[in-house]
Amino acid sequence: MDIEKEKQILRQILPAICAADTSQSRKEWNFSNPFRGHCAVVALLAQDVLGGEILWASLEGTKWSGNHYWNLLPGGEEVDFTGGQFEGNRPKLKGEIRTRAFLLASKDTQEKYVKLAKKYAKERNAI
Repeated sequence: MDIEKEKQILRQILPAICAADTSQSRKEWNFSNPFRGHCAVVALLAQDVLGGEILWASLEGTKWSGNHYWNLLPGGEEVDFTGGQFEGNRPKLKGEIRTRAFLLASKDTQEKYVKLAKKYAKERNAI
């Protein structure tokens, strides 16, 4: 697998498939910030595509609330496909590894992840 190519494809497809129905912050989601509330489901999808681990950090002590998830690729590179939701002000975060089971323990996250994965597969197959 060409990881760089797959990262580029993810970056191309994600803005088009991240929507209110797959956001954990449905009320805050909007077209100008399509990644809002998508960090968990996108981190799961990116792990499907690229492998590696999922990183987690609390946003406590920042101007943002809640938690944030992003990816640690097999080669050691950290990639945050939803960092754009911070509108250019992504805080410096020290990530802790979280398992898929941890993220998927929430039925809501499971459902949104499945929807997003189906959207991604449809778009990816069209390329």
